[in-house]
Amino acid sequence: MKKANVKGQEATLIVYKNGFSKLSWVDRDIFISIVGNISEDNILMLANSTKRVNLQ
Repeated sequence: MKKANVKGQEATLIVYKNGFSKLSWVDRDIFISIVGNISEDNILMLANSTKRVNLQ
């Protein structure tokens, strides 16, 4: 488990022995978590490419 940064927000990255990774952070009022069989570099790239969408 280690700390990471997603668009200026502190995030927590967990890399499991079985190859799965979990990245979690809070973007203002939304808790976001990405989990999957994905490398540390790729999960951070995916997280940093997310964008808030206003549905109103």
